[in-house]
Amino acid sequence: WVSNETPSQYSTVTVYGRIHRNGVGIPKVPMHAVWHYRTTTSDCEAVSGADGVAACERNIGRASAEYRVRIVVTFTYAGETYVAETGFTPQLR
Repeated sequence: WVSNETPSQYSTVTVYGRIHRNGVGIPKVPMHAVWHYRTTTSDCEAVSGADGVAACERNIGRASAEYRVRIVVTFTYAGETYVAETGFTPQLR
């Protein structure tokens, strides 16, 4: 999930991911997030905490207003890869 689904241009957005087994968070699992903007991609990395949640943030700069930015979140744990997707739609400043 993201901190804001309709952020203003030049604001900071945080992407969160949670990895768990049987409802219990798994700590110390690396998360990689790829941000797909209209004309470019960026990424960030984090590691899950005791609750299984990892978070990383980016300033979205002048991201194209009204263009949905897709974020693909990946966790790799115990030889398996887990992928989820979220995103946001920037608004004019």
